[in-house]
Amino acid sequence: MIRAYARTNGRVTAHELAVGDPLPAGTIWVDLLRPEEAERTYLAASLAIDLPTREEMKEIEASSQLYLEGDILFLTTQVISRVESPHPEHGELTFVLTPRHLVTMRYGDPRSITQFAVRITRQPELIAWAEDALLNLLDAVIDRTADVLELIGSRIDALSSRVFNGNGDSPDAQDLRDVMRGIGWAGDLNHKVRASLAGLDRLVTFLTAQTTTRLTRSEEHTSELQSHHDLV
Repeated sequence: MIRAYARTNGRVTAHELAVGDPLPAGTIWVDLLRPEEAERTYLAASLAIDLPTREEMKEIEASSQLYLEGDILFLTTQVISRVESPHPEHGELTFVLTPRHLVTMRYGDPRSITQFAVRITRQPELIAWAEDALLNLLDAVIDRTADVLELIGSRIDALSSRVFNGNGDSPDAQDLRDVMRGIGWAGDLNHKVRASLAGLDRLVTFLTAQTTTRLTRSEEHTSELQSHHDLV
């Protein structure tokens, strides 16, 4: 599925696109959820960029997850979805930042992206520019990860209360099975959160370095222009 978010006249509108549809005027963010190959190649051609395949998104080498091609940034990290289900999922999320657009590619459905899509209808300034969209969406992903850590803590506290209920009664077999399932769920989700945080840490470090480099080059270019102007 392809969904484009366009900002026009101070408002954000969402558009579901089919292969061959033109991008709406004012498009800032394009989100691809479980894209088919035809959808991936269509959008890549529309934006004149090389979008990664799902297999490329799964590459574990840092050089394959975080890189710069010309003036386009490619950033891939792990995110969590279906947190409240018995089997939380862990999948790749790729950000592609061009001078005019932000593209996200994903095969899971993390709540952070859904919530951000709703939020920008009330706060269109969050995607005033492509870079704003990237930074604010990353902030939403990180906030959601922090919420998941709090959820794990509250679930563990609840399990502890069930085991040490304070009335002297021993837990029955069903209680013990429920507690063991809860511990297994918390341990699995905690492992996924740690992996996600590690990926986000690498991504933010890389993005910060790239931003610093861009600012330095811009300042050097401005200084050169000023020097030239003074000579003239």
